[in-house]
Amino acid sequence: MRDGEGAVRAGRLLLATVVTVVSVPLVTGKATVSAADGRLVIVSQPFTVTEGRQSFVLDTGPGSPTGAVTLRVSALRRLTTRASVLDAADGRRVPSAVDRISIPLTDIPRDDAGRWVVPIDFVFGRDVRDTLRLGADGVHPLGFEMLDVRGRAVADSLTFVERRARAATGVAATLVVDLSPPRIIAPDGTVTVTAEVRAEVAAALRVLERSGPLVTVLVSPELLAGLAESGDENDRALLAALDTTLAGRSVVNAPFGGADPSAMAAGGLAGEFGTQLALGRSALEELLPSAVVETRTWIARWRVDASGLLLLRNSGITSVILGPGAIAGVAERKESTLLSSRADMGDGAAVEIVTADVFLRSAAVARTSPRQAAAIAMAEAVVAVDELLAAGEDAGSIRLAVSHDGSVPSDDSLLDVAAMMSGHPGFVLTSFAGAHSVDPDSPSVELRGSGPRYSPEHARLLGLSRRELDATASMLPSGSPSDDAWARNYALGADPDDDAVLHLSALRGTLRDTRSLVSVTTPETVNLSSRDGEIRFQVRNNSDEEMTVVVAVASAKLRIAEPVRTVTLVPRGTTEVRIPATTRTGGRFPIAVRVSTPKGDVSVVPWSTITAQVSAIAGWGQLVSISLLLVLLAWWWSHRRSVRQRHAEGGTVLLP
Repeated sequence: MRDGEGAVRAGRLLLATVVTVVSVPLVTGKATVSAADGRLVIVSQPFTVTEGRQSFVLDTGPGSPTGAVTLRVSALRRLTTRASVLDAADGRRVPSAVDRISIPLTDIPRDDAGRWVVPIDFVFGRDVRDTLRLGADGVHPLGFEMLDVRGRAVADSLTFVERRARAATGVAATLVVDLSPPRIIAPDGTVTVTAEVRAEVAAALRVLERSGPLVTVLVSPELLAGLAESGDENDRALLAALDTTLAGRSVVNAPFGGADPSAMAAGGLAGEFGTQLALGRSALEELLPSAVVETRTWIARWRVDASGLLLLRNSGITSVILGPGAIAGVAERKESTLLSSRADMGDGAAVEIVTADVFLRSAAVARTSPRQAAAIAMAEAVVAVDELLAAGEDAGSIRLAVSHDGSVPSDDSLLDVAAMMSGHPGFVLTSFAGAHSVDPDSPSVELRGSGPRYSPEHARLLGLSRRELDATASMLPSGSPSDDAWARNYALGADPDDDAVLHLSALRGTLRDTRSLVSVTTPETVNLSSRDGEIRFQVRNNSDEEMTVVVAVASAKLRIAEPVRTVTLVPRGTTEVRIPATTRTGGRFPIAVRVSTPKGDVSVVPWSTITAQVSAIAGWGQLVSISLLLVLLAWWWSHRRSVRQRHAEGGTVLLP
């Protein structure tokens, strides 16, 4: 799973105080010099400018222009909409220039690295010789062109600056850092931490270490578990660094494997969602013991529909931040997604809805360097907020959640995001994790369209796997290591991604293998030599753990006082089971034996049959036999006395 992968991954949000700009023409179709021949890169610049001198550092790379080259700097007309920012950045609709200055390249000093340090004197509202005029408060494109002696551009670039003469009203803003790389735990339980994943964790660490509590953090519990179980010491060091960096800071709770509330509600698995939240929280608390797990905020990666939102509210969540993949399907009564809004639940309660806006379009990123994309995004943010304030919206109703799409960028662009926004007078950076009161006057939002769905087969496997998991787990001692491994594999299978069914299939195979470690050794025939006897057979446990099973015995010819009993099996050994029984009749008859799980009644050993041979004589048969024996003894005694008498009368002496 990861939303933001593929094509979306290219669209990361990159805001920076240091802006690099490469080959973006001021006029569509203008030829620019290639990187091999020379390039024009803005290494550093201010974003918000005031009257006076500001420095811009340019790098032309190894192919530095020579000869009579002039640098022309153009201030373009102010932009008033986000769409106009994107149009200008993409070269589709570039505003006209309001002022220009030209500086011979020979007059521009260089720094120790050989880069051009360009001083620009800005003025507001009036023309002054050798200065660059910005005519109105707001965001202006700023164009740089290197012209040869014939006036042809050998390199040019476009960036953005903001004229800010008036005091700004602080708007609550946060940087959402979503550290949820692609899955690293395979269905068979093996962990693979790639170099890309390590780079993403390292990038997130740099952002978190330097940005303090000004970001809203989501860390994948699966990632943490993978780092903890990796055989590489460097991975465990990354986990320790995350715990140290996040000490005392809030981390938004998340399910271990990415379970989604809308998918679970649609699949009839609403009760399962709480289990998945609890599993994620348990992993976060165990693996990030120094952090504070915030359970009242939810960061949505997929669409949230009405049933999913109800499930979130019933799980104690009061604030939902819609990530880039969750924005589609949201219908608001006001056009801007930057306004804090509420979703009414119909019972007088409401959930706060905040939209995490990427402030970037992948089309723009594809044609620019990361740092130019940062300038575009910052320009978008400022223009969007200014639009709302100009329309009469209160600054307190604006909630700017700036998100990156896909992986955390491996460069320092997100650090530039935090630095630029925290230094901007219009924004107050803070974490959005935690409970927030919902303003009854905030615009109401309706969540339309369906969220993610499980396929019918996926939903069926989830139900079967949960039943088998709980049943098989009841055989093991409390706290068995297998419990965590099984719960984790189920959680990874609860991801709406179609590939998640592989985890469920692997889990069910593991559960079957565990149950198959129990077997019953039954003799072909059990001999009962009396009316009251015992049925004896052996149950074998081939696992390394003690197991508990339920043994059931049934026969139409036996009276069994306890036909179903719970038996504890010793590990790697055989346990004899003795079941007292009373015969109803003699002869041969079948006895059925079954072994099942303590919970869920899942079969461990199916019904098998043994034969009972009853040799005892019951009731009236015993009475007849005793009577015949007494008659025989009486006859023998009478016969003996008669013989003695006859011998005595005849004078015969009998020896004793």
